[in-house]
Amino acid sequence: MADTLRIATCNVRNGRAPDGRNAWPFQWRRAGTGPEIEVLTRDPAAFRRRAPHLAGAGCVHLTAGDVRDAITPAAAPDLVIHAATPASAALDADDPERRRHAAGILADWAADWTAPVLAGDLNATIDAPELAPLLATGLRAALPRDALGTDHGFTGRTDGPRIDHVLVDPSWKVAAATVAVREGRPPSDHWAVVVDLSA
Repeated sequence: MADTLRIATCNVRNGRAPDGRNAWPFQWRRAGTGPEIEVLTRDPAAFRRRAPHLAGAGCVHLTAGDVRDAITPAAAPDLVIHAATPASAALDADDPERRRHAAGILADWAADWTAPVLAGDLNATIDAPELAPLLATGLRAALPRDALGTDHGFTGRTDGPRIDHVLVDPSWKVAAATVAVREGRPPSDHWAVVVDLSA
């Protein structure tokens, strides 16, 4: 595993979303049902200000760190979030034109990166026209075309649209790529995507 880079993306809902019993305050207060989440952030105090709904949850643990740091949490978490990385994105959920515009900006940035990897909730399937600017840079989906769907709306279904992606430069070899379905109460309305890459 030393020569493998693991990338994961999971859409964690914010505290203002109308999620009813799936909202964060209900999820983490219910003993034994909340996911254990480790947040790597360069500035824990700033994260607390930006995301008080997450920082105040008993199941969320803040660690000062960065995606490049080797960090071993005290207990194995269900999910690790890198709170600020240049290669993560969430594109507009409602407006395809805004998604296309944002994809164009990301594509311009990716042109200046060496061996870029882009992970996030792009709110579009890989063949959607608004993602064309990203694919035109040479980035490709790490997940196979027959992978499970990621958007399940807290139902746990796996046949929904696959709108969460890890896009990789052709210089990367995809050693493994999966939609990480788990049993029990889903911690998010999307399944995570986990990808192992080698140079």
